[in-house]
Amino acid sequence: MRRFVIITVVMFLGLAVLVRAQVPGPALNNLITQDAKAVQAILAKEKLDKKGARKAMAASLLIAHYAQSSKDNPKEMATLRDLALQLLKAIEDDKHADAKALAAKLSPMVKAGAAKTDKVALPKHLEFDLVMRMFSSERVGGFGLEKQIEDLVGAKPAAGDLDKIVALGQKTALIASLVRAYVPEKDEGKKSKKLWLSSSEEMQTNALALAAAASANKVDAIGKAAESLGNSCIKCHDSFR
Repeated sequence: MRRFVIITVVMFLGLAVLVRAQVPGPALNNLITQDAKAVQAILAKEKLDKKGARKAMAASLLIAHYAQSSKDNPKEMATLRDLALQLLKAIEDDKHADAKALAAKLSPMVKAGAAKTDKVALPKHLEFDLVMRMFSSERVGGFGLEKQIEDLVGAKPAAGDLDKIVALGQKTALIASLVRAYVPEKDEGKKSKKLWLSSSEEMQTNALALAAAASANKVDAIGKAAESLGNSCIKCHDSFR
């Protein structure tokens, strides 16, 4: 058991380093800004419906994960992480005014506060199903990431779309690293911890490959990378749904 824990920790730390190495600070800042704007737009509405609340909570958790994944400006990023988690709780508690005020502060340029830089366990703040809803269509309260990936299969994107594809790959890779933290406490038949970790690692690797293909302007490789990413998602769904 001790050996398994050590191996798992090493794998987790290795994947964390991989994300930081291939999703640099400026890219993380762009993702933070992108999702912060999405949350602010949702909360700008006079009344928040359940779909909007789910979407805003998932985005808030992801912003916290972006911040915690960053190796730059640790005090500022810890402050942003805690701010995003406070926002998630305010939305969950239906405190619309408080949530709106907190959302307005979301920024990679946030001023450092008294937040501790120690890592926090993010899964306890939001159910796994709500995290994965980010891949669902916007019609049901998602960000449409699954369709964006599917649309790239067999496609040859225009040069003007490459930056968006890089961001899509990086965002999906970061979601995959967050998924790893939701590893089940015990095995249930074929639904094992080992399979969960290997599936999320495969998803992350394929997402980073998609980002790398777009970043290198390898248009012919984007479709294949998107197909591999989609297949890794399907394989995981088949095993754990």
